[in-house]
Amino acid sequence: MKQILLRRLFDTLGVFLGLAPAFLLAGSALTSDRAALWLVPLGCALAAAFAARLLPSRGRAAGAAAAAALAALAGILFCRRTGIASWGPLGAVLCAAAEGLHLLFLSRRRDEFNAAALWALGFVGYILVRIIGAMANLSALPPLLHRCIGAYIVFSLAAFALESLENGMGGGKGPSRPMVLRDISAALGLSMLTLLLSNLNAVDQALKWFFRQIAAFFLWLGNLLPSSSEQAASGGPENMLSGLPAAGEPSALMLFLEKAIRILGLILAAAAALALAAALMRGLARLARRVLRWLKTYAGTVTDAYDDTVESLLDWGEVRLSLQRRKKAAPLPGRMQYGKETDPRLQLRRSYRIFLSRHPEIPACRTARDSLNDPSLSSLYEKARYSREPVTADEAEAGRRMENE
Repeated sequence: MKQILLRRLFDTLGVFLGLAPAFLLAGSALTSDRAALWLVPLGCALAAAFAARLLPSRGRAAGAAAAAALAALAGILFCRRTGIASWGPLGAVLCAAAEGLHLLFLSRRRDEFNAAALWALGFVGYILVRIIGAMANLSALPPLLHRCIGAYIVFSLAAFALESLENGMGGGKGPSRPMVLRDISAALGLSMLTLLLSNLNAVDQALKWFFRQIAAFFLWLGNLLPSSSEQAASGGPENMLSGLPAAGEPSALMLFLEKAIRILGLILAAAAALALAAALMRGLARLARRVLRWLKTYAGTVTDAYDDTVESLLDWGEVRLSLQRRKKAAPLPGRMQYGKETDPRLQLRRSYRIFLSRHPEIPACRTARDSLNDPSLSSLYEKARYSREPVTADEAEAGRRMENE
């Protein structure tokens, strides 16, 4: 239940970022100086839809109607507070529509729609809103869209990674929590690296500001030290320390200590800057290694080569002759154990493995669609291997024709 709640919160964040351009467009056209405030009623509408989804199934219809009314009321009150009460119906319609769309999204099962295509559609919305803003000469819109689309890129990469991970799980099982956290962390790291590379000017300005602050700090430390001109004596009668230099003349020891402290400060500043640069380089190197390691793991996860074929160091000619002799000598052990599988999805995949063992001449790089002559059989295998749709026992029985192909 906790995992489902977290997934709904994650989807709510995506819907918020996906619908943000429409509200920012309305805000830039009606209240250009406070356009970002239009995200507040959007958040209220999505929160109302999220709360309605938590209700029991019997009271969900009434909860949906109440949430739509509250969302519309939030839009009207917001327009009144911003001094555009005449545009209250527009705010009500936008908020109610956002609430209804989000509640419909939360109420559908994951296998009933393509979430990846839905998130990709959000980028189309950003482009359209940007074009409309340019045609209407809305100067307040581009900066807000730039910030929102940066956040949406980060979210989309994490959503795509999570969707691919769920689609790659067989048997209707969901991924484990460590797998989800690892994939999302890698996607977030990749998205952050993408944002840094796409905003090199901002990164350059930030680094310059950071090093200026470090230089100002060490300069402030140097100003705390007394200079030679500030060490003049106040004058007066001679005292018991008459052997020291005359008043107004700094001693050689003080001059030496002052120079030594300044040199030491410069050395420490240089060492700190070098250590910081080395730490940044090590961090970037570790991040690059993790990204490359994740890409290799991800490529091995989504491909089906590890499941359908096994790489061998033996000569393929010898393997072919050995399999042909064994096929003539005895029945396949897979057929004898076929009845032990109770999952129709696993039965279909076992039938395809038996087909591959009977045809060792088929290259490992060929897919089921290219290997099987019957398109219906390849469709059954692709359904069992790649989709999350349920597989029936009749389909598994029909797929056994692959063994005799």
